[in-house]
Amino acid sequence: MKTSLEALRVKEETVVKNNYMTATRFTFEADCILLQDSDYLQITQHVKNNLIDIENDFLYQLKLESKQKLDSINSKLENSNFTNSECSQYLAFNKHEIYELHKKLKINSIEEYVGLYTKESISSLYSLGENSLPLKIMYAKALSYENLSENAVYYRIVNMIFNKYKHDYAKENFDYRTLMVSDELKQGIETIHGEGVLCRYNLFKLDHNNHKLTNNILTYIYDHSNTGTYLIINDKIKRLVDAFNDLIDNGYVNDLSVKVESIRDNLPLLEEKMYGEKFKFKLTELPELSRFYDLNNPDDSVWVFVSNKEHKFSITFEETLEDTFYDKDFNVITNLVHLEITKDNDQNFISHIDHEYIIYDIETYFERLKSPTQKGGHKIKTFKIDNAKIPLNYEYQGINILFLIITECVGKKELVNEYFENI
Repeated sequence: MKTSLEALRVKEETVVKNNYMTATRFTFEADCILLQDSDYLQITQHVKNNLIDIENDFLYQLKLESKQKLDSINSKLENSNFTNSECSQYLAFNKHEIYELHKKLKINSIEEYVGLYTKESISSLYSLGENSLPLKIMYAKALSYENLSENAVYYRIVNMIFNKYKHDYAKENFDYRTLMVSDELKQGIETIHGEGVLCRYNLFKLDHNNHKLTNNILTYIYDHSNTGTYLIINDKIKRLVDAFNDLIDNGYVNDLSVKVESIRDNLPLLEEKMYGEKFKFKLTELPELSRFYDLNNPDDSVWVFVSNKEHKFSITFEETLEDTFYDKDFNVITNLVHLEITKDNDQNFISHIDHEYIIYDIETYFERLKSPTQKGGHKIKTFKIDNAKIPLNYEYQGINILFLIITECVGKKELVNEYFENI
């Protein structure tokens, strides 16, 4: 089994190192399952035949990952500025996951896990294969439903074993020289920001007019003059970022230099990945395009387009889903909300807002997933408000009106929650 685990590790490392999109546009493990990777299948068969032998490793990883996820949920609460109402909403949203994580912490045998999660595992895999339009069309021949159903819960166990193997491998093969800024990374930074941008100790010196330290699941430097790339920095200062920014804003710190760990074209954000920025009432600071998408299902996205023309802001939200809504002719239907914001006496007002279904034929929809400028063929409106003067910060029953409308009009509400998290 170790040979197959190592083969998988090398395959995944290649995908990550080269920033490849996985073939199924899900996770690497989903590729292995849905495309029936031979090494993955060998590990699955070994697991099925040797449950007792791998039980200790499995239970260790199951409890470790469950505890880490619980710690992440609790950490967000502890380090946020949530009101009591927001805390309650956050806990309510995560109630089911918290329950499941506590349940997993109490599992004491691999047979108990198989008994508890076989039905759910089968349901999850069938939903991917049968309801996912791209997979149905592009990968139907690769799916073996009988095999998937039989092995569904064991695939989850394999994922745990694989995660533990990767953790152990990283620990056993650690080399302190990997902490240094590599020549390849130096070249990449200088290509983007110019030669000589790195100072002593190969640290990147922030220009406070253009650079800002930012925290999500990764800590990174946001560059106002170059929004296409992000410099990822060491998580050691994750909890210090807000303090550092405060010291800079108050004029107590003029020079701050940090070690860059990597360069990325997009960012993970908590459970989702993101490029762009979260919503803020200072509309002039919003980027033209933001995209939030689910880490496990990258085609589950909320796209936010912002334009500013003739003293009027136009903001469009469009939702694209992997488990998408389509008709008998495979026309794809997405949700779109469009609003216009005007200013009067330095106050922003929503003057127009509408919801519509956007209709794409299948070829156009695939182009839309790759290009945010791709338009659909038809639209069907469900409501529209014109000639309005709704204060942008207006709250209905304690909830911002824009956030409320967008949330009710889309299916992937957790992505909307992330976008509006700061209001």
